[in-house]
Amino acid sequence: MQMAFQFMISQTTAVRSIHTRIRIFSVLGCIFLGTTLSAQQFINGGLESVVFGPNFNCKGWQNVPFDDPVCLADVLGRDSPDMTSHDEPDADYGICGDPHSGKSFVSGTRSINPGDDFQEGIMQEVDDLVQGAEYGITFWQAVVKQRNLLDKSGSWAVYIDSALAGVAKFSHSNLPYNATNLDWDERTINFIATKESHWIKFLPVDDDSIEYSFDDEDAGLRMGIDDISLSPVSKLNVSFTNGPLAGIILVNNKCGKELSLEVFSSNGDSVMTISQVGKNETGVDLTSLPAGNYFLVFSNGKEFYRKEYDR
Repeated sequence: MQMAFQFMISQTTAVRSIHTRIRIFSVLGCIFLGTTLSAQQFINGGLESVVFGPNFNCKGWQNVPFDDPVCLADVLGRDSPDMTSHDEPDADYGICGDPHSGKSFVSGTRSINPGDDFQEGIMQEVDDLVQGAEYGITFWQAVVKQRNLLDKSGSWAVYIDSALAGVAKFSHSNLPYNATNLDWDERTINFIATKESHWIKFLPVDDDSIEYSFDDEDAGLRMGIDDISLSPVSKLNVSFTNGPLAGIILVNNKCGKELSLEVFSSNGDSVMTISQVGKNETGVDLTSLPAGNYFLVFSNGKEFYRKEYDR
């Protein structure tokens, strides 16, 4: 391990010079990994937006309209979720909370005020999927509540176009409706792409009563969602750990051949590509990356391994 690590450090200058050439090839579309995966990410997966009242204004996302086959809202206006933050859009009413990360998240209701059905979800079309490939949708969810929607448990259903991909394991909260320190849970739903482009939809679901109530803790629900990401499901036998120096990772590659590595920012932008990651255990230099949250994607040209990395 030590010899491999020292060798990689000695290659730092050469690797950085390679990066310049790699970026040029990537722009020309010659690197499959860069041209494909960068399009297979949600735009604004962090659900960042300026929060200014009960209006849905999240770049890259649309609300799931009431006349969509998978939405249970009955009229226009019962289908629009809320951009939510620590104290907006209506902290007194309880539509508030700290995001899982960033400055904002989306919250939506599933409830009935006899005669009025609410279901407030979000959706985005994702292109350049590989037909027949399996993908994982990962997101964070939390029970938000509000003054007249006090349900302590709920989840999000994920639809691919009009087909249900799955309902995430339910989350629970015993916090008061106006609490901001929400309990966030990570969830993943897998699906197999049947065409190159799919609408991916997220709708809040309840497991008990859904009627409005000011005193029933099993009544109407408000759920939060944040940090949504998409990645191919991989069978590559590769992993990595932090090395002895900040910005150096130790890659354990048991795939029997060299891999390529592409680094994406949390917004889905490709920021670095390394064309060759050696077999067995190898040190990889990522010290040129600014501090932040990234996704590392290893590939053998057909399969991928994707994992979050904090620099």
